[in-house]
Amino acid sequence: MVLAGRSGSAFAAELGTMKVNDELNALVTMGLDPIRFLVVQRVLASTLLAPLAAVYAIAVGIGGGVVAIDLLEAPEGLLVNEVNYTMEFRNSIDTTGVNIPAKIVDYVLEVARAAR
Repeated sequence: MVLAGRSGSAFAAELGTMKVNDELNALVTMGLDPIRFLVVQRVLASTLLAPLAAVYAIAVGIGGGVVAIDLLEAPEGLLVNEVNYTMEFRNSIDTTGVNIPAKIVDYVLEVARAAR
């Protein structure tokens, strides 16, 4: 919702400025469709990049948890249990029999240990 509101209002302001400065008419004069040239690109970009930004934020959060656990020297199972509880992967464990957060955390810990 925040992304749509912020991006939509900024885009509307930019289009309004372009209309006042006759830039939209210039695009039509050059034979370009203003909708296709201005709107479609931004809608596609936000549709594709919003989920990627969410995945990136989740990965950074889990990575920060791994670093904090490593610095505090807490038991390794603590992070896996907290991730399971927070993200509620417990249903996927019952369904698939695979502990997804444990595999992710184990991989990140292996990479962090190899980097030492």
